[in-house]
Amino acid sequence: TPTHLYAVSGGFTDCPARPSCASSIATDKPHALAPLRVVAGPAWTCITDTAGHTECVGQSGRSEIAGLSAVACTRDRCCVAAQGGVRCWPAERAWLPASTQELQPLPAVSIGAAVRAVAPSGAGGCAVTDGGRVVCWDSGGSQRSPRLRGGVSALGASPGHVCALERGGAVLCWGENRGRFGDGGVADAPYPVPALLPHAVGLSVGEHSCAVDESGGVWCWGQNHRGQLGRGWTSAPAFEATPGRAELPVAAREVTVGRDFTCALDARGDVYCWGANDNGRCGVTRPRVVTAPRRVTHLDNARGVSAGWTHACAWNATEVVCWGERHGAPMERVQWLSDAPTLHLEPP
Repeated sequence: TPTHLYAVSGGFTDCPARPSCASSIATDKPHALAPLRVVAGPAWTCITDTAGHTECVGQSGRSEIAGLSAVACTRDRCCVAAQGGVRCWPAERAWLPASTQELQPLPAVSIGAAVRAVAPSGAGGCAVTDGGRVVCWDSGGSQRSPRLRGGVSALGASPGHVCALERGGAVLCWGENRGRFGDGGVADAPYPVPALLPHAVGLSVGEHSCAVDESGGVWCWGQNHRGQLGRGWTSAPAFEATPGRAELPVAAREVTVGRDFTCALDARGDVYCWGANDNGRCGVTRPRVVTAPRRVTHLDNARGVSAGWTHACAWNATEVVCWGERHGAPMERVQWLSDAPTLHLEPP
């Protein structure tokens, strides 16, 4: 599941490597607030508009959120950065705080600096400060800072490992490997290990991970039992320890990984998805497993894309379109691809 979600004007964004992605979006509807960013979470969706207002809907209901500087989830836990620290809760609750007051009862981890990104991992996690420094903690609250060569622009994790994208373009991972470091091996390491990648400008991390290189190539590694690496096949054993380039027919602008599936956005605003297609999470009706990238139809001029556990959303200057499993009550500005009169798999 993606864990590199950052705040923009009290909301969230998942493209910290490119500051331009957080710029305001103009709209030709002066009385309608355009969607600035959308985050698809484990069982919720959050929309932040150009006025900085964030609305979330999920299994736990509807909430209006302000004052959170970051939120991220793995399959085990969710964490937020607020009020000078990090607070976490079990992810199975499928819950988001409706206000900063609801965060008060949760155990706090003090970071000692403003936090702009969090990445829960196992019983601990890591955070990125405004200065680009990474601070990690364990279940007992002990803290350490991994030895990284430069400031960090993106961070993500699974329950057993963490990966960071340095501002210089290197991706480094540590923790439990199991083919998730992208270093070609499976040996665990408590220290950062460089992935075998070209210069990266974007990163999304989970049980499988993907990075975007300077030319728009998407490189993925890790779990591939549902074709989520986009190489045209599923893997036995279930993982690929060495990054390989996804069979994407276009140059990507950003990439996002969900639970056993992946989506990428190109410069023209088209979205491509691949991997597990249960509940239509790849944006197509069939097959159940999409082993190579396919374009999601009924989307025009997308500005961003975010994958949750079992659904994904894309947005442009005026609307948000989602596909996959629905969570919670309808949102006024969200359209679902399953409501489209014709939904089909379009070859690249």
